Amino acid sequence: MKKPSYAKNTGKHNADPKVEQTQKTMKTISYFMVIMMMFISFQSKCLGDHWIFSGIRILARDAFAEAMNEKKHEAMKQKQLTG
Repeated sequence: MKKPSYAKNTGKHNADPKVEQTQKTMKTISYFMVIMMMFISFQSKCLGDHWIFSGIRILARDAFAEAMNEKKHEAMKQKQLTG
């Protein structure tokens, strides 16, 4: 997932080897899941259509939520500056 713009410049954290390994594993699993879902969707067209339309709906919902969070963050930042 992409970090929101207000959370990107929060400073550097110490790199923990266990955390890095977990992130690599999760990335590999997510790629494997996409490939597996594509294979299954070729077997069942209705299931593939459901996944596509559900994915589009979820992406739209997440984009809307991210935009709303950005606005809330900017409003809180303005409120802190003006007092």
